[in-house]
Amino acid sequence: MFATLVVQLAQHIPELAQQLEEVAEIDRQMLRGGGLESHLQKLIIGPLKRIYGDVGPQDKPWVIIVDGLDENVYHGDIQLLFARLVQDCPTPVRLLVASRPMPSIRYAFDHGTLNSITSRIALDRSFDSDADIEVFLRDEFEDIRTRHPMRAYITKIESWPGEEIIQTIKKRSSGQFIFPSTSMKFIKSLRHNPAKRLKIILGLLPAGKTNPYEPLDRLYRMVLESAMENLDEDEAQDFLYFLGTYLVMATSVDGLPEDTHVSFIEHLHNLDRGSLKMLFCDLESIILVPDDGSQLILFHLSFFDYLCDKSRSGSFHVDLAAIHSRLAVNCMKHLPEDFREFLSL
Repeated sequence: MFATLVVQLAQHIPELAQQLEEVAEIDRQMLRGGGLESHLQKLIIGPLKRIYGDVGPQDKPWVIIVDGLDENVYHGDIQLLFARLVQDCPTPVRLLVASRPMPSIRYAFDHGTLNSITSRIALDRSFDSDADIEVFLRDEFEDIRTRHPMRAYITKIESWPGEEIIQTIKKRSSGQFIFPSTSMKFIKSLRHNPAKRLKIILGLLPAGKTNPYEPLDRLYRMVLESAMENLDEDEAQDFLYFLGTYLVMATSVDGLPEDTHVSFIEHLHNLDRGSLKMLFCDLESIILVPDDGSQLILFHLSFFDYLCDKSRSGSFHVDLAAIHSRLAVNCMKHLPEDFREFLSL
């Protein structure tokens, strides 16, 4: 990330590019070694101060956008890099950072200088985006009705797709744009009939070899691989089992989420309090485990569709039948002994 930042700053500030060439000529050894603080001073802060002086132009702050901070390997340097950029650059710097709430990143922003100089917007259920998603869906369907080359083959195109379907897709979006965005890209393919592709999204037609959710699946695979990379074999099995347990216990017969409290799941399985919090700590962009043991919060309903479809999730597939069996065994353990003996007859 640091190298990318240096290159992009040099592309936008010609004088900085010239300064960097001079630094490279003078101190090649520094470029091969040294820590982040040394590189930051010699490649960004120092050259900028030579260009602008200790106090540069104050009327036009620079805005640096960092997207996908969680994909950067070296989270430990976040505090130093961001704090020095904001505090030491001669020209005002504003940072816009987008990231999944990984523990190491949350820790960096919860403590020290970053905590006092940053503000946050949590794109979770407290951020009401349903209205924006509905506007997006209506605009996309209107674009299909007026411009799509296959629009002549859509039955009753004036009222297509209908209010109920728009509301269904919005509900399945769970307040997140990735599901409606992925769905509409699939539906709007110029080489296919949008009405048939919509039926595939709704599960009314088989997808065949086509996977309409491939971009979404890539995201889920990346999150799961990251969350499970430091788990041993037993912990990995528990990880998938408890995901499946939440799926079974949080879904009613009509497929809608119900209240499922962390403390109840932990008690049912004789786990120490906080066990699920630790197990799912790297999954907080999808499932939030409250500290008080209250209801789990799911941010993406489509995540469970992914887990239950083996053709999509592969090694992350959750076998619901096996989950039900193991849950039944754990429930039996909490029954009075005489009642268990009665059931075994």
